[in-house]
Amino acid sequence: MLRRATGVAGRVGALGGRDDRTTVGNAAATTPQAPPATQQATGGYATPPKPASLLRARVLADALARLHGRGALRLLRVAPDRVDAQLVTGTGGLRNVQVTNTGQVRDFGTGGSVAGLPTIPFVQVDSSAPARLVRTATARSGRSPSRVDYLVLLMLSTGQSWNLYFKPDGLHFAADRHGSSVVRR
Repeated sequence: MLRRATGVAGRVGALGGRDDRTTVGNAAATTPQAPPATQQATGGYATPPKPASLLRARVLADALARLHGRGALRLLRVAPDRVDAQLVTGTGGLRNVQVTNTGQVRDFGTGGSVAGLPTIPFVQVDSSAPARLVRTATARSGRSPSRVDYLVLLMLSTGQSWNLYFKPDGLHFAADRHGSSVVRR
């Protein structure tokens, strides 16, 4: 297992760690790469070859893995093009982090104190729930999946709840943590 992880890390370093070489006279000069404005979180996870909808279970699971370790999940907003997460840090601060459908991670920093608010363990997030809820809500409403605006996962006193909103009018469906027991609100 360690050999495999080292091989992957070596390949990732070889792909992303090259210097940009330019020619000055007859000598090659090395110019360091400027750091990206946003963090391209690889961490062993492959970036999708083209933007894929985060409503798909596999793509959402990858985005959740990129968020793991940054804090406890307070709220998760999932749209086809990005995931927005509110995370509670170990010191009780609220951190806002975004993962795009191209795998970019944007950390907007930590602010305020939110000690005592309920959080959702990452292992309890069902990455298949959004797709399941989308299928049911589109069938019941007669709307196209392309009209889904976003979904939100929150912890209520009764447990986790997924909420789906259609654009442009905000038609709303709610479901349990697995995207089942769907009701129109």
